[in-house]
Amino acid sequence: MSVELPEAYILTKQMNTELIGKQVSAFSLQNCTKYQDLGFINTYRSDFQQLCGHKIEPVVSRGNTIRVSWMEHKTCYLPQNTAE
Repeated sequence: MSVELPEAYILTKQMNTELIGKQVSAFSLQNCTKYQDLGFINTYRSDFQQLCGHKIEPVVSRGNTIRVSWMEHKTCYLPQNTAE
């Protein structure tokens, strides 16, 4: 799936509507090996575990990349070029 600028902007607006101020209680990792091979994520569960318990701040898009920030200065970039 590839998301281009207009779609990334729309997704960002929708994520802001639904997520700002909500606390992360759990997460699910899927296709980790593929993303790690591309250099997009670190598959160590402990790295993602530190996002739990923190509230989400505003989500922003820069080009076709969506950036989700958590309080406590933690950031997650959502890659948008995943070859199937």
